Amino acid sequence: MSYVDAKTAIGYFCAHGMCGDQDYEEALKWYKEASDEGSGEASFNIGYLYANAASGEVDIDEALNGGVCQLSRDMNLPNKLCR
Repeated sequence: MSYVDAKTAIGYFCAHGMCGDQDYEEALKWYKEASDEGSGEASFNIGYLYANAASGEVDIDEALNGGVCQLSRDMNLPNKLCR
């Protein structure tokens, strides 16, 4: 397991309450670190959290930018929805 995979796993654990209380802010922190290091899974999870109001309210712009668009950038795929 790489450090990126470990960061993604910690994000998952935080989002699902496997290390104590469910903590979406902490999960986002770990997912963003992993996403910045190239994890497509973490990018998807960021989008999922924002799209499903885990951050407090639904934020479609952040869901697209944090999830779909980051994943597209990671894979060098053009996406007309992304800025």
